[in-house]
Amino acid sequence: MLAAHRDERLDRAWDPPGDHWPGIVGGRDRLGGGTWMAMRGGLVAAVLNRPGSLGPAPGKRSRGELPLLAVEGGTAGEATGRVLALDAGAWRPFNMVVADRERAVFLRGRGAGRPEALDLPAGVTMVTAHDPNDGASPRIVRHLPRFRAAPPPDPDRDDWAAWEALLADDGFGAEGIGAALNVPPVEDSGPSAPAWLRWGPMEGDAGASAPGAPPPAASGRLPSAPLEHDATTGLLAAAGRAWRRRAWQERRAGVTRPAPACYSPGDIPTGRAPAVALRGPRGPAARLRSGVPTAMARRRQVYEGKAKILFEGPEPGTLVQYFKDDATAFNAQKKGIITGKGVLNNRISEYLMTRLNEIGVPTHFIRRLNMREQLIREVEIIPLECVVRNVAAGSLSTRLGIQEGTRLPRSIIEFYYKNDGLNDPMVSEEHITCFGWASTQDIDDIVALTLRINDFLSGLFLGVGISLVDFKLEFGRLWENEDMRIVLADEISPDNCRLWDAKTGEKMDKDRFRRDLGKVEEGYQEVARRLGILPEAGVRDMKGPETVQ
Repeated sequence: MLAAHRDERLDRAWDPPGDHWPGIVGGRDRLGGGTWMAMRGGLVAAVLNRPGSLGPAPGKRSRGELPLLAVEGGTAGEATGRVLALDAGAWRPFNMVVADRERAVFLRGRGAGRPEALDLPAGVTMVTAHDPNDGASPRIVRHLPRFRAAPPPDPDRDDWAAWEALLADDGFGAEGIGAALNVPPVEDSGPSAPAWLRWGPMEGDAGASAPGAPPPAASGRLPSAPLEHDATTGLLAAAGRAWRRRAWQERRAGVTRPAPACYSPGDIPTGRAPAVALRGPRGPAARLRSGVPTAMARRRQVYEGKAKILFEGPEPGTLVQYFKDDATAFNAQKKGIITGKGVLNNRISEYLMTRLNEIGVPTHFIRRLNMREQLIREVEIIPLECVVRNVAAGSLSTRLGIQEGTRLPRSIIEFYYKNDGLNDPMVSEEHITCFGWASTQDIDDIVALTLRINDFLSGLFLGVGISLVDFKLEFGRLWENEDMRIVLADEISPDNCRLWDAKTGEKMDKDRFRRDLGKVEEGYQEVARRLGILPEAGVRDMKGPETVQ
């Protein structure tokens, strides 16, 4: 089990834990758009600051992104790997805990270089702004021996008494107030969001608070996470029962608490209690455990490309397409990571494929499953890239000496043979039919579909002030019994489209990464915003991508 608490500036608005990101449960910071603790499937990730690094800093990204990034991994090990691949210098120093039923890991970012990882051992571990069980932390010096000496919680008997008493302790002795766990509001900071998680043998419990401060007698400012990790059973154990019990009692009694000063009366629904306990199979832990993302970790991987991974689907003839954050250019000669790119590309491609389906263009798309995955039909990919050019740009301008931005007299369709080892050479219809990549009828079908897609997308994008300069399509053969038809496959997103602002010509696609133009995240976000995919509150509701080189 895991017990944790977040303290925050009292005038900093936040939303209660919920599905603010598809497939992920967590409280949402309205300012930064991230969260301090996120849960997906059976995986949890929490972030804390390190000493001397409270609050934001110019040029640094919000640490609230880190739990969201971590839980995109299916297990604690995968989450650890995702964090270790980051440049810690992009954020102020941070501590993290990632855990599932089998493993708990402490991660430390020092503000430069790569993060570091340490597996948490069996027994009780306490994490604050310092290292685990670090004697430099007054809270750890005072309270860790007490947690170790106390009888551990017994979830089977619902006995949390010993840890309840420790968590409610508001004393601090000679060490000063910095050693207290239950701290009342101090100046403009105070308790904000207690949380507790339990991993059981089969099901899980999860508790979360709504906006507002917890009752001081039950749980207070607890910027630390006591953990009990049983190495034999892989069970993480912690407390928070006092806060949960009081919240549940108040909810049943219809007790409501006034909203903090940073909220208007309309921000909190009438009658909402300050905390809601979600237990057993109806809680978020059980709901997410049955979702596709967790299952994907157990499905067989079929293929991995530069930007996506394909897994076996839940039914014959289906696949699950996972969108990665990896970014490549110049046939993978330039590589990087655009954190969150896969999330936006998944949404944008879903939207465009759905619109094409509505006008009768056959595609492999079935439905979006979650933040990064969509269910697709399994097709036999034709090894060709079909490039449509409406405006001179990229290799066309280089090859033919045409000034970039010159509108072409008519749209041009080019074919390229999909082969990374050969740098995807341009080929003619003669090459295609000679080498058996596609028949003459296949080519006719592909060209007809391509022209129709180009007409539709050009108008759709122009309607939101975007010029569709050029784009790449891939097609596949969908077999249904003995019948075959050509369908659109792959994706349609800023990764494979050149999208310029119709008035200014500003680029809003992967050219910002290719050419080191900067503001890659703003370009992708702006496309999604104009298509109406981002909520009205923008990236605060759906965190957009940010570039990590």
